[in-house]
Amino acid sequence: AFRGPGPHMPTLYSNVTGIWQTVWMEAVAAQAHLEQVQVVPVRHLVRDCEGVSWSLELFPQLAGGAEADTLLFEVNLFLNSSCKGKPLLCGEVLVCGRQPKLCLDLPPMIVRPWTPEDPHLYGLLLQLRLPSSRLLLDEVKSYTALRTV
Repeated sequence: AFRGPGPHMPTLYSNVTGIWQTVWMEAVAAQAHLEQVQVVPVRHLVRDCEGVSWSLELFPQLAGGAEADTLLFEVNLFLNSSCKGKPLLCGEVLVCGRQPKLCLDLPPMIVRPWTPEDPHLYGLLLQLRLPSSRLLLDEVKSYTALRTV
């Protein structure tokens, strides 16, 4: 339990601190849908010019029992976390019953690493489609940052 200064109310929940944000939840049909997407920012050292380049690696996971042999995972990267305007980058990969990986290489002119002084967030629009008809099965808006530890 938190023992810092201030009045404390006895509750069933422990006192916690941190960043809180509204979460939207909705029911999803039993059809194929995105269950989880792991986003990994990767910082590459470039020896020739002593610079740094960045990429985003995305690993989508579909809900259990989803037929993944004919689905398309699409990603749009936006300059801001609201996902408004024209995407900076787009990519897609077929999800074929294995652990798919989509890699987006970021051009140097759009790279803004996250720092406490400049906490820049990029918007992500993640979509799952049927590849033949491009029928949209699931769509998720999220955000990410360029930071490594």
